[in-house]
Amino acid sequence: MSTTRQLLSTVLLIAVLVPGLALAADGLEFLAPEHFQVLLGQTRFEFEVTTSLDRIDVYAGGRMIGTAKPPHWELLADVPYEAVGQSIHAVGFFAEKPVARAELPTRKVRINQEVDVIRVQLYPVVKGSGGKYVSDLSKEDFEVRDDGVPVAIESFETRPKELNLAVLLDVSESMRDALLVLQGAATRFVDQLEPDDRVSVFAFNDTIEELLPLGGDREEAKEQIVELHAEGSTALYDSIIRIVESLRGVKGRKVALVFSDGRDLASISSAERVVRQARQSEVLLYTIGPAGQRAKPGRDTSADELRETLEFIANETGGEAFFIYSTNDLDRVFSEILLHLRAQYELVYIPKHGEPGYRKIEVRVKRPGLKAHARRSYYHGGRR
Repeated sequence: MSTTRQLLSTVLLIAVLVPGLALAADGLEFLAPEHFQVLLGQTRFEFEVTTSLDRIDVYAGGRMIGTAKPPHWELLADVPYEAVGQSIHAVGFFAEKPVARAELPTRKVRINQEVDVIRVQLYPVVKGSGGKYVSDLSKEDFEVRDDGVPVAIESFETRPKELNLAVLLDVSESMRDALLVLQGAATRFVDQLEPDDRVSVFAFNDTIEELLPLGGDREEAKEQIVELHAEGSTALYDSIIRIVESLRGVKGRKVALVFSDGRDLASISSAERVVRQARQSEVLLYTIGPAGQRAKPGRDTSADELRETLEFIANETGGEAFFIYSTNDLDRVFSEILLHLRAQYELVYIPKHGEPGYRKIEVRVKRPGLKAHARRSYYHGGRR
């Protein structure tokens, strides 16, 4: 940041903090998060704008943490620890001049207040020889370790309920020739869901569009899927974070299914941030991408990069990555994912107190020849 920009930021911060210098509050308002919440780390801000603005700069803990721009007026930004309990300030600009402001009061955390994970929910899948799903296990067949320490399984279910599924479909320019096949497979996938399953559907290129809110009318979603057209670039990471955010606070199993045929070309976020956000929101990510072939010297490596990224995102969050040679394979893969979801167990344990941070999870099956697949880590709130 240049000296001029730093000086401008300082002046603006004084303006929003000092009542006598306050800018007009009309025309700019925080829609999310709600007032008096504890904000820390990755946070999505949404604004209502009823005046002419070019951008909105957001401040926390005495510094600017990001900028929201039209048309969506949304921002994903990190709220630093030193800003916990302080108001978040937004400054709206038009023609490079600050013309509006808004304030978001947040909730303070007492020094001795415990912010802890009450319980950890896991949804492992177990396979035997030949990759066949095993569905006849009991609680006694499982062993769970939290950062290497064995923990007691508090509750156990062989058929978890409350599936909340967010589907993200790539409709970037590269999908033009294959879009018709994707549309057909996606609508048939929606038809295969159980009546009690709740599903949301999103389409993305360099922006993201919600076609169906969670639990909405599936017939309407299918109609909108059929009307999609391919254009634009690929903002894969930003779009995944958006659907993960849409599942935050939802109870029960939370799963995001992501299809993309190309590497990210337009995101602000990274694959590492996607994994971090999914861990914090306890969302399992299932990914589908092109199989391609391993690159040889001199060949384009973009397919390999995408494959590695999709495997990383899925494996680190407890989902699974699938790869296809043709979009004609999508029906088969969508059906395989449904089988995977219906083969899940539910294990719940209570973690021990400790310092904040990420903890490793190991789920093992005591029966010989069986292997469990589950998420590998979670965020432990610890004590403040």
